[in-house]
Amino acid sequence: NNPIEDAHSEAVLTNGSGYLFGIYDGHGGAACGQVTAKRLQNYVAAGLLSTQDLERHIEAVKSENLASEHFSPLATFNENFELVQDLRAIYQRSYLEYLNRLYSETSRKDRTAG
Repeated sequence: NNPIEDAHSEAVLTNGSGYLFGIYDGHGGAACGQVTAKRLQNYVAAGLLSTQDLERHIEAVKSENLASEHFSPLATFNENFELVQDLRAIYQRSYLEYLNRLYSETSRKDRTAG
């Protein structure tokens, strides 16, 4: 690629269970890699939460409680750009829909296993 359109992201899971690293190729242009780097790790991290932690995370996201320890399941490093407000709102809605589907599936599995 010339110019380089790749992006990267690094984060530690806030529950202390590990790290997430990613390198994203910007085949759709630089913004493609940047947006993927900004968003994908949140989805992966949410999928690693216990049902109870996922429920707390959903409540913190719904209430937009940025101060809550449950608002983000990860702490990122080297995050060098912010999404514009219009995209942030769209992505927040999409993420919350994903969290609700994930919680529904996770709690269903918990009930079946229990």
